[in-house]
Amino acid sequence: MIDLIEKFLNDDSLPVGTIENERALQLELGLFLRQQNHAVQFEKVCKVATHGSQTKQQKRNLDLLIGEASNALSIELKVPLAGRVPETMYDFIADIAFVEAIINSGIATRGICLMVTDDPLFWSGKAQGIYRAFRSEGSLKGLYQKPTGKNPSQVHLNNDYNLCWKPLKNTGLMKCAKYLILASR
Repeated sequence: MIDLIEKFLNDDSLPVGTIENERALQLELGLFLRQQNHAVQFEKVCKVATHGSQTKQQKRNLDLLIGEASNALSIELKVPLAGRVPETMYDFIADIAFVEAIINSGIATRGICLMVTDDPLFWSGKAQGIYRAFRSEGSLKGLYQKPTGKNPSQVHLNNDYNLCWKPLKNTGLMKCAKYLILASR
């Protein structure tokens, strides 16, 4: 399935609309996957348990559920275009934890978290704190504290995720952008 999603992100000949927010990516990707004969559910309600050390409130709606329960794929999306860099990085980590919880609950057998952005602050600049893994092609695993704000929380990742930004070649979606795709099992 990652190959098919990367085709969507990189095939400039596909008839797609411009991505200006997360909802647009959700719809374009969902419709593309339906055209490839995959069952697609949008905003699937998933009530799952969180990791014991996690204090951030768990999400309930999954962006996309692809396929049937015995071999379903859960997909979470992020399209940050207006700043909030460290907060969006933290939210992306929370999305990964949500996908892990969905897999652990049996709703899906595998998962993908996808971020698409044209903001270079996500992949370049000083590599310290929460920025380290995103900017230096590092890895994510373990406990992460909310980097800003008055309401502290934390998110825990069970698995290890290696990050590698790739250029988005389907310029019909967005120009001068990159994407990050992480898989869970």
